[in-house]
Amino acid sequence: MSNPLARPAVDEATPATAVAWIRQLFVVVFFSHVSVALAFALLLRLIAGSSASNPSVPVAIVVAVGAMVQWFFALVFALGSFRTIDAVRQRPDDDAPPKLSPERRLERLAGHGWFTAVMLSSPAWFLAFGFATGQPLVANAIAALFLSLGYAIGQLQAGAAVRKALPAD
Repeated sequence: MSNPLARPAVDEATPATAVAWIRQLFVVVFFSHVSVALAFALLLRLIAGSSASNPSVPVAIVVAVGAMVQWFFALVFALGSFRTIDAVRQRPDDDAPPKLSPERRLERLAGHGWFTAVMLSSPAWFLAFGFATGQPLVANAIAALFLSLGYAIGQLQAGAAVRKALPAD
């Protein structure tokens, strides 16, 4: 049985296999990050007991607005990392178009997948904070909504990232 998260071999890297690979990588990293955040919240909840169930309007606002703002910045940085997939430093005196090897493009695609997953799953920490401090369902639902939007954006951007990493030659 092969490792599904292993980078596809350069000679076997078709756009379909690369999209499947980057989506699997995104899912594993995204949900690992979410799991750590929620496990931390559960641990805090177990340690603090019922004393943590004291909803507060200012804290609920911090949970909801913090998740929104974090999602926005995550989206900007994650989508902005597209340029790193095929960016190469070119000497000023070199007139030839810059080229990256297919292997290097796949490495950059993996880096983009990791970075995107971590950034887009960061609202999980606001959701965990809201859960750990016993905030109202509305605040936690808003944080969960932005976490879900991050997952959807990450899955949708996989195809665009692969098209950028593996251009049709």
